[in-house]
Order: sequence, then C-alpha cells, then structure tokens
Amino acid sequence: MSEPLLSIICPVYNCEAYLGDLVQAMVAYANDARMEWIFVHDCATDRSEETLRTGLAARAGEIESAVIHLVHDQNKGLAAARNTGIRVARGSYVGFIDSDDIPMAGFATYVLGALGKHEPQVLEIGYEEFVDAAPLLRRSSTMQESIAVEKLDAGNQFRLLFENNFFAWTRIVKREFFAHVMFMENRLTYEDIPYSMALFCEATAVHHMNLPLIGYRKRPGSITSTRDQRFLDQYTQLRNAIQIYRQHPQVPHLPNFEWRLFRKLTIMLLKGIKINSGPARRQFFQAVYEDLRAPHSPFKQPANGVGRVLARLLASPLFALG
Repeated sequence: MSEPLLSIICPVYNCEAYLGDLVQAMVAYANDARMEWIFVHDCATDRSEETLRTGLAARAGEIESAVIHLVHDQNKGLAAARNTGIRVARGSYVGFIDSDDIPMAGFATYVLGALGKHEPQVLEIGYEEFVDAAPLLRRSSTMQESIAVEKLDAGNQFRLLFENNFFAWTRIVKREFFAHVMFMENRLTYEDIPYSMALFCEATAVHHMNLPLIGYRKRPGSITSTRDQRFLDQYTQLRNAIQIYRQHPQVPHLPNFEWRLFRKLTIMLLKGIKINSGPARRQFFQAVYEDLRAPHSPFKQPANGVGRVLARLLASPLFALG
C-alpha cells in the first residue's frame, strides 16, 4: 500500500451529537485515496466511538480514504490524542480536525492541490464559524479552478497566528516537523497555543491559502466558549508559547510581533473579568499577577517592566471583585 499524501487526525471525545455531520462532510468533501483519516478514541463517556464506527461503516462503499481507529486505554486529553495520531500517521503531511467541526466544500481538492504544487513546510488554510452545519453540508464542491497561495517567510509568517488564531487545525504540516514539534501533554486546555508557536519558530516559510476549508462549530460549553478557570490555562499556554519564542535560537526579534503578543495578553486578561465565579476570578488574576511579577517571566523580555505594570493593573481590586 502506497503512503498517503495527507493524514488527518481527529480526536474523538464526547461529541456523539456531531459525528453524523462529520461523516457526511468527510465523505462529501475530504474523501480521496491520497488521504487517510485517523480517529483517536479517548475514552468518551457517551456513545461517540460506537456512533462514529457505525456511521463510517454505513458509508464504507463510498469512502476512498484509508480509515484508522486508535483507542486509548484511558482518557488522556486532546493533546495526547493528537500525539497518538501523529505517531502512526503515514502521510507526507499531517493535518487536524476536531470531532465537532467539519471539512468544507473543496477541502480535498484545494489542500491536496496546494500540497502537490507548492510542497510547503506548512500550509495555512482558513475557516468559517457555524452553529448549524446543514448549510455548509449543502454547499457544492464545484468551485474555482485555482486559488492564490501566498508564501510568507523571514518572520512574516507569525502574523498568521493572530489572523487565523492559534488553532492547530488551520495548519497542514510536513510530517518531518514532528521530530521537533509535538503537543505539550500537560492536561491544560488551549494546547494549540504552544504547539502553533513552536511550529512557526521551526518553519522558515508558511504558505497561506486564504480560503475557508474548515467549518468551526461554535457551541455552548465548548472550551473556547466557557468563561471560567480555564482562562488560567489559556494564560499559562500563552506563557509557554512566549517561552518557546524567546528561547528559540533562530527566531529574530520582531517588534511588530512583540506588540501583537502583548495585545493578545491584554485582551485575554480583560476577558477574565467575565469569569462567572468570584473566587475563581480572584484566583485567576492573583495567579497571573504573581507570575508576571516574577524576575524571569518571559513576558518581561525584551520589553522589561511591561508585564509587571500590566499585572499590577489587572490584579487590582477593580478586576478582582467577586
């Protein structure tokens, strides 16, 4: 069996209600013999694994891509599930999707076409937010014959971290990069943040196709929609990302990127005001304050003192009232 060009890794955990949409979109838009789909079952407490296997089996005759199921013996979290898929992926390139999201019309056509034509280190694609999948699943995959692909290098690729956010599933990555870049298995949410930073530090160029090819489901209760103590996870993962950026020997000092990092930190901390629990809110700001005032906080370099001033402001009673 020849190796596929692209492996798509999909962790599966407690998304039973959305897997029918994923199977339908996969068959319609991301179904190609040059692809393999790797589903990593992470010990869901609902019927996710059974639902997915049954849905795929019902359409087995239509599926050209190789389909692989991996099963964890205990729940290990999203980062570990992605790493499990990476270790068995056979594709020259590796991409990701979450089990409540969907590939959109033209996914296989445009992604595989760009990989074959440009042979990028990293291919960045766009996404579209949705609540109801039905309109996206009715879209025709007959689109324009070609789409512009922009090559960004010399540090310019870092702007994509803010334009497309830090989502891992917007990036198709050459498999060899995973010898140096994997997901941090620290059981924190927002695992995409340090991963994406490490990836962009390692890559000397990123190709960008400004076309929405992933449908990103916005749903109540998801990690990105929950305002609670997980904000501390987000801060910690951003801190981890900055540490990676500061310590990488090949990344030049980029003033514009530094500004964007501090802006992201400020916006993230201001959102902490919306944490529902008063004690959790106070704990969040106090933890951030203590971290930012530490002598070796990565946020303080090279703009020494900015982190401390910001921490003093955001840890004040004005923001910590519960």
